[in-house]
Amino acid sequence: MNLVKLYIIFLCLVQSVVFAQPSVIYSIGAIGNLSGQTEAKCLSQSIIFSNGCVQLQTGLSLFSGLIGLAEFNLDCKTSTTPTPVIIRLYPNPVINYVRLEGTGFSTSETKIDLSIIDATGRLIQKQQIIAAALLNGSSYYWGWLQSGNYFLRIEADNVKRIIPFVKLN
Repeated sequence: MNLVKLYIIFLCLVQSVVFAQPSVIYSIGAIGNLSGQTEAKCLSQSIIFSNGCVQLQTGLSLFSGLIGLAEFNLDCKTSTTPTPVIIRLYPNPVINYVRLEGTGFSTSETKIDLSIIDATGRLIQKQQIIAAALLNGSSYYWGWLQSGNYFLRIEADNVKRIIPFVKLN
C-alpha cells in the first residue's frame, strides 16, 4: 500500500463566525500516490481551527472508496465540559397548546420522561419522548387540563428539571 501524507495548507486566513465563536478557516490537501496509478496533486477540504484544535467540516470523505493508507496526525485538546441543557416551555400561562424546546442533550436519541404534576404533587400525566422532539421543538395539547398551577418534570440521563406553569381556561 502507498502512504498518503496530508498537509495543512494555509490558503486563506479568513475570520468567520461559526456558532458565535471566532474561527479561522483553512484548507487541507493531499499530495501523493493514492492508489496504484491514481495520483492526486491537491484535494481541497475545508476545516476550521477553533479552541486550539482542528475540526474537519466534512471529514476525509474524499478518500472514501480509494485503495490506500492515509496518515493524518493532529494533537487536539479535548474538553469534558458538558454542554448545558436548556429547556423552554411557552406560552406560560398555557391555554390549550404548549411548545417545548430544548438543547444540550448528549444525543438526539436520548430518552426523556415528561411528567405533569399538579400543585398537590399528584402525577397527572407521564410520557416518554426522545431529545430530537425538543431539539426541533414540539407542540402539545394541554387544553384538557383544569385551570391551576402545575409543574412539568423533565428527566433524562443526568438531567432533572422542573418547570412551573399556569393553566388557564
